[in-house]
Amino acid sequence: MSGLRQRLTDVESTARRFAPLPGQLLRTRWWLRRVASVGTWTRAVGRSPLVEAEGSITIGRRGVVNSRYAPVALRSAAGASLAIGDRAVVNFGTSLSAGEHVSIGDDVTIGPYCIVDDRALAATDGATPTAPITIGDGCWLASRVTVLPGTTIGAGSVIGAGSIVEGDIPPGVLFGGSPARVLKQLEPSEEPGD
Repeated sequence: MSGLRQRLTDVESTARRFAPLPGQLLRTRWWLRRVASVGTWTRAVGRSPLVEAEGSITIGRRGVVNSRYAPVALRSAAGASLAIGDRAVVNFGTSLSAGEHVSIGDDVTIGPYCIVDDRALAATDGATPTAPITIGDGCWLASRVTVLPGTTIGAGSVIGAGSIVEGDIPPGVLFGGSPARVLKQLEPSEEPGD
């Protein structure tokens, strides 16, 4: 009898865990209504993210935008595009801004309070130069990472907490420190998502 009771308890707890999902999906559609394309089963949790979509913003399937403790900011300037791939996780307090083009691959995890912005600080003449940013599939950015304009992060790379990333980062490496540099080549079994 205890085996049956345990299975019923397991079924009840599973049902409770997934019960809010339809509501989350409806809230997500409402909160992300200014986003050009939101993939199926993508959800926003916590509070409403800040969306400023003068250009194009797309989010792939089965992604998570976590604004539980601080809102996520998704911005695209007029004529710019911000593309987030499938199964990407964007954590609270993160700001993703495109002045030209920001591309985030599939299975990318972005930690809390990260900044990904393809616009440099304004020059003395008032112009704001931009350079595209590409983050490859399967990358992981730890907390408080800043990705500067013109950066390309290779697939499967891990960026350490608090790093300021600039230039071309090879695939499958641990990158971080102050100044930021390649710390270690990752083995395939160490790469996130495996």
